[in-house]
Amino acid sequence: MTSRRVTIRDVASAAGVSATTVSHVLSGNGRVHPETRARVNDTVEQLGYRPNPVAANLRRSTFGSVGLVLPPSSLNYAFYSELMIGASEVLLEEATALSLIPPSAAPGQLSELAVDAVIIAEPRTNDPVLQELSQSGKPTVLCEGSPDELPPDMWTVDSDTTASVGATLDHLHASGARRIAAVVVEPVLWWGRNVLTAIDTWEAATGRTVRRGIIPFAVTPTQARDQIRALLKDGWPDALLVCHEGLGASALATAHRLGRQVPDDLLVACTVDGPDLLTLETPVTALDLRPRRIGQAAARLVLERPSLPGTTIHPELHLRASTARQRPTGSAG
Repeated sequence: MTSRRVTIRDVASAAGVSATTVSHVLSGNGRVHPETRARVNDTVEQLGYRPNPVAANLRRSTFGSVGLVLPPSSLNYAFYSELMIGASEVLLEEATALSLIPPSAAPGQLSELAVDAVIIAEPRTNDPVLQELSQSGKPTVLCEGSPDELPPDMWTVDSDTTASVGATLDHLHASGARRIAAVVVEPVLWWGRNVLTAIDTWEAATGRTVRRGIIPFAVTPTQARDQIRALLKDGWPDALLVCHEGLGASALATAHRLGRQVPDDLLVACTVDGPDLLTLETPVTALDLRPRRIGQAAARLVLERPSLPGTTIHPELHLRASTARQRPTGSAG
């Protein structure tokens, strides 16, 4: 049999005070004698009282829910599942629900939803949703970067893409690569834009050139294979950087069909790690973007709403067999 939930009246009766006094102690409002406050807090702990989240939301005129906006086709990728888990873990501790908002939500709908705040997991370039949320004043957290000017009531969780992608390119070069090609998501979403900017930055700093092939975010297996084949077919690249989740197996298979051996004459690395990369015959070097930490950080920003504009989660490069070649295949330098 389920035990009855302890109420404010139970606490008041046990502490010998009124229910109003207990409410003042729990909310921090009103004037309560220090000894009385201590007695009420002790009683709360002894009885195991926990506030009713529905009643608390009614008193605060809140919904007890945070909305999460994902890009189209994103549930096909483990990154977004992990991000959702991280956000929900933190929100659960505060009796707050995570509500998934479909990518089909039209401008004008988000500001009307029964949520207290919004997390946008992958903002789009020139996203009208950002302007809508800014005008509504609804607290919003943006993942994967930030606009040029961050409006009030908005925070960011940055993935430090420039540094992490640059470090991956540095690793390929240090492992012998001199002719790097990259499969990159089109810059419609911030992730694609940020990766392209990171490659530009690396090229400017090193004087080297990265051959690029652009794919859509919701790429099909055929599109992925065709783009990888187009990059590799002339035999020029000695390294391939795959800047999207779920394409490691396709990269290895396409390289094998073209007669390339990984890592002997072709290094392969990915900028999005996943469990699939560990199960391949040649495990693939990859960046762990720490999506669960991104989700946790986004949820904390929503709850705490600090004065600082946001936080940065630093990815970690996991070195594996696909980049284990030690000697350059081309000229030194």
